[in-house]
Amino acid sequence: QLFNFRESKGDVFDLKNIGNIEIKDGYFSKRNTGGEFSLEFNDINLESTNNPKKKVFIINGNFLSEDIPTEFEVVIDTNKNNDSEISIRSPILKISLNGKFDSFNFNQVAESNFSGKLSTEIIDLKAVLNRYFSRDNIIFHKINSTKPIKLEADINGANGKIAVNNILINGELLSGSGKIEADLTTKR
Repeated sequence: QLFNFRESKGDVFDLKNIGNIEIKDGYFSKRNTGGEFSLEFNDINLESTNNPKKKVFIINGNFLSEDIPTEFEVVIDTNKNNDSEISIRSPILKISLNGKFDSFNFNQVAESNFSGKLSTEIIDLKAVLNRYFSRDNIIFHKINSTKPIKLEADINGANGKIAVNNILINGELLSGSGKIEADLTTKR
């Protein structure tokens, strides 16, 4: 364990208090219980800018995971008339979440009111699990297909409750529809 964040004093992690951050040629790794590397990200480049007056927080960057280049961008615009966006793009995965914040709670992002659309294309599921998650996952060892999967959904969040509605999954390996509701205010 590198850092312990069980307790923090004041508003040190309040999004509006985060200044501009820059990371160049960073590295992140995760080891499994046997001590072997199960996940590695190399050449991490990240730049964040925060403009509290305009109520905009932007992060963009890129990294490599086993030579798969990935670009990402996060734009949180707390002006309810403007769109916010999270996007991840690589040769094996494309994710886009676009929407608006009707209200934004800097201290508890999960309690913010948000309405948006999620669009995901997994070009190669086995490669996505291998590059972004873990080879230790039992699902990784059961998948042999490299066929694309598309997922679309409507996402609404309010007061710590998240509803993912109109889920559509289309692919040769997986197909389906449904909804998910989560209450993030419940304490364990």
